[in-house]
This record gives sequence, structure tokens and C-alpha cells, in this order.
Amino acid sequence: MISLSVIIAVLLMIHLCGGGLIIESLFISSFALNSTALYHNYINFKEKRLCHLPLAITSGLSLILISLFFLPLFNFNEAVAIYYYSTESLLTEGSQLAFFKMLEYNFSNTLNLNNSLSIFILVTNLFPIVYLCANLKHRHKLYLSYAIVSMTIINVFAVLYQQEIRNTGGFIWWAWDSQTGKSFGSFVNPNHFGAYCAAILGLPICHFFKSLERKKYKYLLLSLITSALLIFGIMLSSSMGACLLGVISIVTSYLFTFKRKDSGPLKTFFILFIVLIFSTLTPLKLEDEINTRDLNQDIRYKLFATVPNIVKEFPIGTGPGSYRNISPSYTGHIYSNGVFHHSENTYFHILQEFGIPFFILLIFLNGIYLNKVIDNVRKKKVSKYIASFCSTGLIVFICHASYDYGFHIPIYAFHIAIFYGLMLYKGQIYRKHYHSKKLLYLSKCFLFTPVILIVSTVYIWINLGDELKNRNTVIESSQLSADDLSKRISKSPVVWHQWYFLGLKVLEEEPEDFFRMDFAEKCFRKAAHYAPINKDCWYTLFMIRDQLGRDDDAQKAYGFYYKLLTDKEKHQHKSEAMDVLQLTAEEYERIRSLEHAPIDFEISAVREI
Repeated sequence: MISLSVIIAVLLMIHLCGGGLIIESLFISSFALNSTALYHNYINFKEKRLCHLPLAITSGLSLILISLFFLPLFNFNEAVAIYYYSTESLLTEGSQLAFFKMLEYNFSNTLNLNNSLSIFILVTNLFPIVYLCANLKHRHKLYLSYAIVSMTIINVFAVLYQQEIRNTGGFIWWAWDSQTGKSFGSFVNPNHFGAYCAAILGLPICHFFKSLERKKYKYLLLSLITSALLIFGIMLSSSMGACLLGVISIVTSYLFTFKRKDSGPLKTFFILFIVLIFSTLTPLKLEDEINTRDLNQDIRYKLFATVPNIVKEFPIGTGPGSYRNISPSYTGHIYSNGVFHHSENTYFHILQEFGIPFFILLIFLNGIYLNKVIDNVRKKKVSKYIASFCSTGLIVFICHASYDYGFHIPIYAFHIAIFYGLMLYKGQIYRKHYHSKKLLYLSKCFLFTPVILIVSTVYIWINLGDELKNRNTVIESSQLSADDLSKRISKSPVVWHQWYFLGLKVLEEEPEDFFRMDFAEKCFRKAAHYAPINKDCWYTLFMIRDQLGRDDDAQKAYGFYYKLLTDKEKHQHKSEAMDVLQLTAEEYERIRSLEHAPIDFEISAVREI
């Protein structure tokens, strides 16, 4: 009962804290979940329960591989080392010129330490969630599923309120600023909210068929109402993908619980009812959504084509949470209207951030898990109802992962972990003449895993908690001092806006000083290289080079900037372009419609400017 109470309390807290948007909530939940897991470990130790060794070992190895990103920089990790050593050289120059304080460099194996630590804290929550859910009694697993459905319905009503009654202006639960101008219950992105509703939809549908099978007709109406509310939530997201996931959820729930002897008129009525709900509530402008989306299928394919290049350069990964910072260097020729925060596919995203070894291990882990679940269902350790709705939810998440990335959202990842855990069962009790003593000894070794995670969580909070509270946005970087910016750059060398504002901060005191201008030029060049689609970076680089009298280099920067402009902007900057590029009216007319070719955004080409 303790585990159930803690899981529900943690879920409720994460929901209320913007779906985990508030990093403090993840530290609290990690401490609470791992402490409870430690308590259960002690109970299992007294009962001499054995762990499933293959599952425990692969889980432990995956945690170790993630931890490697936080160790001192490996010599063989050349791709990451290049970024850090070039950063060290430039920051050392700035500190020697007394532009900011001297730094102590402790480079790690990730390109964005703070983002990686945030993902790690999320992971420290997922392992104990799976373990605690596996140790729940059958009735407690059912109580947890009811609590999950209740929280989802509350989210649906919250979204309805936000859309039809009062727009919260991007404040999640009227309290937490998402900084995007939009919110959907505990979520920021409507696609993630819709996928979440679709995954939970399997619970009431499977409950309907279970009630039908056991002839408990009094529960049928409740299942229908709950299903209708979740479907309504999917429709509120206005996401075509979420609608398709809803259909997948319905079909798989039906198939998992289908029995020929139950295929009577009530089951037929339920299917017709669901189809009617979808056909009635599906947004009429669904086709318009497809046609007006900036991120069309062609762009997706081009984005996927960049995956081999990134994996080849970073075989052991760029580091969790760092893709958004290095993506502009690889995707500028694909999409110039914004930055890709993820690769639009969970599997590709994990491969790029976590590396090839982790990705292979993850495949093995899921294979071992699937084999164990099948064994649990066959031996009736897990009920068919729980296995049905959890399998349905995981299938929805797997399908969603093929065209989106939601693992970085805590409340989203928590539900994946819960569905995984509910289909597992506590280990067998040691029997002297049946089990090996080595297995008992190894099982005892895994008792210390929660202790390690608790210590890690506390250590990170004490030493880096204040830094992790900051979201590392452009607005925040603009408000930092040169000392703070240089310190952040030493841990996250590929964040363009930190370089950009460091250059501006250095210029603030003496804008005409040659050494400050020269150092600022190098900072602006870094910013432009890490964000080649950003017009401001190139124009600022042009301006500082022009002031330094480096005319050829200034022209190169302005030429790159000019090609990023729209036709309207080019017309407005006609006289300036002719002056900087030294063009006659006829020459300008020939080049005014020039746009960037894909080769212009190649890393080697950009860094020559």
C-alpha cells in the first residue's frame, strides 16, 4: 500500500508541476521513489526474493552507459573533445585578457551537461517506478490504473476550459510558464497530450470487455463514458496523429480482449459507439492541418537523412538533451524557419544522443522484458486485463515514437515506465535445492541500486541544483554576466546564444577597445557556426568585422546573412547590400534572388566564413 500511495502522490505532483517542467519536482519524486524502492528491497531481502537476472543486468548496464556521459572527457571521444578544446582555447584567451574570471575546466562526454543531468534525473525516476509497479499486488495495480484514468480525465477538462472558456496564455495549471504561449493540461505540445490520451484510452476499453465477459453490466456505462471523455481529449488536441493513435488503441484493445464466445450484440454496439464518437468529433479541418503544417513529410525525410552523419561523427552519442544545440549545424539546409529540438523520431533521437552502444543495449533490454512479460501472462502472474491495457498503451507509445519524441517529458515517460512495471511481477522466493546461491548473492547486490540513485540525486541537487533550475533560454542568457556565461559555455559549448551574449557583454564596457572587439568577433563567429540559420548572428558578425576593418571577412558574413532574408527583406536592404557587397545596380539584380544551396550549410563550409 505504501508503494501505491507514493506512486499516486508522485504522479499527482508531476502533473501539477507542469508535467515535470519544474525540475525540483523530479528531484523530490526521485528521492521519494528510490527511498520506497529501497524499503521494498529490504522486504524482498528478508523474504529472500530473487531478481530476474538478465533484466536486472541489462537495466544496470543501461544506467551505467548513461552515467558515462558525466565522467571526465574520454580521449577517444574525439568529436566531443574538438568542441570542448576549441572552447577552452577561446575562454582562456578571454580570461587572460580579464574579460571574465579564470575558469576551472572539467569537461564531460556530453555537449550540454545541464540538459544531460536533467534527463539523468528523469531516468532515476523511471527505474524505481518500474520496480515498484512490479511489486504491487493485483488489486493495487488496478487502483493505480483507476487513478491514472482519473488524472487523465482531469487533464481533458482542463484543456476544455483552456480552449473554450479561458486561455491560460501558456501557463500550465495557471501557475507554470511554459514559455511557448500554449499549454494543454499538464502538457505543452498538443500532440503529446493527444498521444497520452490515446495510450490511456486502452484502460476503459479493456475494462468494458472485461465487464462484458464477466457479465458485470453495471460497469459498462461507466466504461463508455470514460472512453468518450478520453476520445474527446484526443479530439481537443486537434492532432491527426493522435486520432490515428486513438484508433490503434481501440483496435488493439479489442484484439487483446476478444473472445468469440463474447462477440455478442453488446460488443458490436461498443465498437459502433466508438466509431460514431470518432466520426462525429474528428476535427473537420484535419486535411487543412496536413496541408498547412510547416514540417511536411519531405522535410522529415531530409531530417532523417542527417541521422547517419551525426551518428558517424558521434558514435557514442552527443549526450542526452544536446540534440537541439547541435541540430542547426546539420539541418540548416533543410529548414530555415526554426531549430529542430528533436529528430521527429524517438528511435533516431536516442541513437544520436545516447549512442550506438546504448541503443543496442536498449533493444536487448526490451527483448528480455518482452520474454518475461509473456512468461508472466502464461503463468498467470499478471492478469489478462492488466496485460491487455498495458500492452495497448505501450503499442500506442511505440507508434507515437515513430514520428515524434516525447521521452523528455517526465509525465509522458512516467506512464511508459508504469505500463512496463505493471506487466512484471515480484521475484521468486529462494529455494535452497532449486536455486543457485550465486543467484541469491547477485540479487542482494542489486539491493544497493536505489542507494546509488538516492546519493546521485542528492549530490546533483546540492552541487548543481541552482543551475538546473534555469532553462537556458535566449532571454535568460541575455540577462547573465560575462562570468556566468563563460562558466555555462565551459559546460555546454554548443549553445549559440551563450556565445552571442558573451560577445555583447565583453563589448559593453569598452566598445572601441580592439582586444574586446577581436574577442567578441570570435564569440559571434561561434554563435553563427552553431546557429547558421540565425540572421542576427551573421549580421552582428558582419558589423564587428566591419568595425575591425576586415572587409573581406565582413562581406562573407553579410553574404551569408543576405541569402537568409526573404524577398521582402532583401528589397528593404537593397542599398545596404549594394554598398557592402560593392555591387552595381545590374549586378545586384542578378544576385538579388540568390538563396542558400544545401552545400552552404555544410559544417566545413560554414566554419570557413
